[in-house]
Amino acid sequence: KNQRRCVRHCRVPASQAGGNTHRVSESAQEDTSNDSTIGNLSTFVQKEDERWLLVSLVAAAYVVWTMCKVNLSITVLPMSQEYGWDSSQVGLIQAALYWGYGISQVPGGFLATRFGAKRVLLSAVVAWSLMTLLTPWAAATSVDALVVGRFLVGLGEGLAPPS
Repeated sequence: KNQRRCVRHCRVPASQAGGNTHRVSESAQEDTSNDSTIGNLSTFVQKEDERWLLVSLVAAAYVVWTMCKVNLSITVLPMSQEYGWDSSQVGLIQAALYWGYGISQVPGGFLATRFGAKRVLLSAVVAWSLMTLLTPWAAATSVDALVVGRFLVGLGEGLAPPS
């Protein structure tokens, strides 16, 4: 059966090659009569496994993202009593995350386009996780250190949705 390879490297019958769903390179024709069904099936299964792995990793990243965003909102009241913060300092600490989050949305989309979503998301997860690990140290140091730390967490978390 004579088929043509589309630009995205999927095989479509020659009768469908000119449709709106695929852009076909006219020079890329091949005879696929020698392809084995088992080879095609194993390639398909391998690609499906890779897709599920990628979806699982992205879902895990978003769970961690939500946990890191919410964790200080839960613990800020006991921490404010322990460190003697007033309500304006608590508001500043909580708002700092969203300042960084808002600022990094557009650059996150640019970076994902430029370097690829996988790299940007992985870098973002590592960055905000490290800053979240440093939160207790920053809280013990000063309110300013904690505000800067939460801002940096927000910068990292803001890279996730665009990527």
